[in-house]
Amino acid sequence: MTYTMRVNTQTIENDLIKNELTKFWEIESLGTVDKDNSISKTFVEEIKFDGNNYVTKLPFKESTEWIPENYQLCIKRLSSLKTRLDKDQNLSNNYNEIITKYLENGIIEKATSLGQPGLTTYLPHQPVIKPERDTTKIRIVFDGSAKSKGPSLNESLHTGPCLLTLIFDIILRFRMNPVALIGDI
Repeated sequence: MTYTMRVNTQTIENDLIKNELTKFWEIESLGTVDKDNSISKTFVEEIKFDGNNYVTKLPFKESTEWIPENYQLCIKRLSSLKTRLDKDQNLSNNYNEIITKYLENGIIEKATSLGQPGLTTYLPHQPVIKPERDTTKIRIVFDGSAKSKGPSLNESLHTGPCLLTLIFDIILRFRMNPVALIGDI
């Protein structure tokens, strides 16, 4: 009695292709995949649409008990900024124009009250001027790392994954194919 075994070569080929694709994507995403994505998962689960905007909570670290009151620090920084803007009318006009656009676009909103002491954090801001730029010569930077007797807002929040490509990944990709191409958008 002879037994024959039929093997479906299509299934074997599909499995090989699937394994190769899995290896490819693992190598392609090396260094960019967040192994502990519980923060990202929580962020996605808690995001809500209020009819106009998407709203979610800030990803505070569990060890953060409180962020100290920084109102006085921000008042001093604002006073210094006002002095600087008073000396340069062109900068003052451009700064005011940017703030007005931010208000119109809903990027910032006017504070109606000072908030509860100890439960409110303020973000100082300042202009960054790059006259050599063609498009954005002046931009406003909000300083989340400003400290006042304790951790800053940036120190109290989880950081997101690094979106920059690691040098190791770049070198690895150059070795994967016989020809290397590079482009810019």
